[in-house]
Amino acid sequence: MHAAYLDSTNIIPAFIQSAITANGGFEGDTGDAANHTFSSSTKATLSMSGGLYRASRLDAGEQPVASIHGTADATVYYTQGLAAGLAYLQGSSWVHARADTVGVWNSLTTVPGAGHTDLYSSANYASQLAAYFVTASAMMETLTCQMSSGRQLPIRQ
Repeated sequence: MHAAYLDSTNIIPAFIQSAITANGGFEGDTGDAANHTFSSSTKATLSMSGGLYRASRLDAGEQPVASIHGTADATVYYTQGLAAGLAYLQGSSWVHARADTVGVWNSLTTVPGAGHTDLYSSANYASQLAAYFVTASAMMETLTCQMSSGRQLPIRQ
């Protein structure tokens, strides 16, 4: 999510800017020469139990986002908190509230009781996971058709 929504126009805390700089800037410095020939721009974000340092990084006019997130996730919290003991993140509930506020096309599949990884491996959550993939696939199809036809995207699915 940070690759999609964090850019040089944002006010970035020094500790985050330091990490970005240490890794080659926004374009990065890893991979072979062929890797550096690919664009780092994105057309959409598909998030599975993800979050942002600050949901306010998502601005009007940004690309769509589809997410799935369990409400009992104690690694990257559904709301907000210290993710994996490493960094404070605002989870999917905050990201999607922000997307709604600024008019970014988005979809959030909330899975009550699911954690960070059991959401993807437990039969208890298979129907919600399948629903997420249907929604995300429909978003990708719409984006592909929109890019080839020039049609406008809906605000919310």
